[in-house]
Amino acid sequence: MISGKIQREISNSLQFPSLPSIATQILHAVQNDDDAMAELLKIIPVDPVLTAKLLKVANSSLYGHVGKISSLQRALVLLGTNTIKSIALSFILFEKLKDENQSFDPDLFWRRTVTMAVAAELLSQQLQVQHDDIFLIALLADFGLMVAQLSKGQEYRILMDQQKDYPVDLVELEQEELGFDHQQIGYELLRYWNLPDTIIIPILYHHRPDNAPEDYRKIAWVLDMASTLTEIYSESETTHKATSVQTELANHVGLTEKQSLAFIDTVADNCQEIFSYFNLDPKTIQPYSRLLEQANKELGKLTLSNAQIILELQEAKNKIERLSHKLQESNNRLKALVYQDSLTGLFNYRRFQEELTRELARTKRYPLSLSLVMFDLDNFKQINDQFGHLPGDQVLANIAIAVKRTIRTHDILARIGGDEFAVILTSTNYDGVKFFSETLRLCISGVVTNIKGQDVCTTASIGVASLSAQRTSREVTKEMLIELADKNMYQAKNKQGNQVIISDL
Repeated sequence: MISGKIQREISNSLQFPSLPSIATQILHAVQNDDDAMAELLKIIPVDPVLTAKLLKVANSSLYGHVGKISSLQRALVLLGTNTIKSIALSFILFEKLKDENQSFDPDLFWRRTVTMAVAAELLSQQLQVQHDDIFLIALLADFGLMVAQLSKGQEYRILMDQQKDYPVDLVELEQEELGFDHQQIGYELLRYWNLPDTIIIPILYHHRPDNAPEDYRKIAWVLDMASTLTEIYSESETTHKATSVQTELANHVGLTEKQSLAFIDTVADNCQEIFSYFNLDPKTIQPYSRLLEQANKELGKLTLSNAQIILELQEAKNKIERLSHKLQESNNRLKALVYQDSLTGLFNYRRFQEELTRELARTKRYPLSLSLVMFDLDNFKQINDQFGHLPGDQVLANIAIAVKRTIRTHDILARIGGDEFAVILTSTNYDGVKFFSETLRLCISGVVTNIKGQDVCTTASIGVASLSAQRTSREVTKEMLIELADKNMYQAKNKQGNQVIISDL
């Protein structure tokens, strides 16, 4: 589903939280349908608090069963083992991860996550889409955002600010800046947790449901719709999102305007109930109709459409004031960081792409020779596994410093992935890049990082694509240069690494 290159970039640049042991036991228990109920009746009651919360959700209006469900066994019979598994895992992950790191707003994240889970459950009921894990899938859908925020810190928060303040798509922005997006991060995290394809594949496409395999397209659409519903109750531009949801509900479900507004309210009503079970403040979410009523009061009795217009104008005014206040500060921060890798201080993937485009055009215009060097550290994953990600980051930073000293002032050095780097050598032919690449190989192997009293070294696999001045009239593209250098780099790695492979274009 994801290329090996993207998988390596994600695993090398991000740190995944571990799955709690009780969650692993529950997942293992439901693999055997014949024994699933008996196994869950052994595992879940060990945690009385979890059992109590699970029964509260089972009795909530979200599932709407007549008569009180007073025992876990009855809940398993009425709702099914998969549904109970999903609810239990939701609470377990919430308790495990809610205080994992305070470098982002965990309360906002979990309010959004639980709202999305409730919205997806209600949508699946409305559409009669049968999927017992829909609550859990929706709860997990944006875990990639959490991992990105925890791992990338300020770099990712600036990216999210840019998406929030300007009309850009977050997935496209992530692909441009990072080379991967939070859908792919979430997919890799849940694959790391050994969750089944029925859960993780819809998450990979939950913002691009039309791209999903046909068997998963309807669930991916439910997730995408649930995400938009969530934004009504967690973003500033609620009226725009509400109108979008109304249009989608009309087109896909056949609901009228009045029915769709009632459905949007139902999401908030159910969230107020479910929030309390997750120790979230239920007062933080209000039905959309109440927001319209508040706008209505300002100008007397108005039609529903006019009330929406007033609310939208209020939101637009608030947004302009907020943007005016933040604009200078955001521009200053973005100018410094939008093209910079936060760990090494080198150019990032986006700047690398722009510089390579510019240099290739200049090479053809004059003409001049041009070489692209890409290198990947040979045993960096083992360093991370043995010492941890922070010492691994120090290794990367030290190598960046050393390599920067080997290049000329007009050459371009960038970190384009986790432990993958690129150097654009201007006006450099085959012989010149051959000499440089060997110097680079020796430089990297000589970098020593002291970790807990132990000297740690690594080597690099180096792939090179060289374009001579005599051949610049040919239609050589940026993609051709990258593909050839990348191919040579992995050929060098497959030959035990610590070597250079060069090709002419």
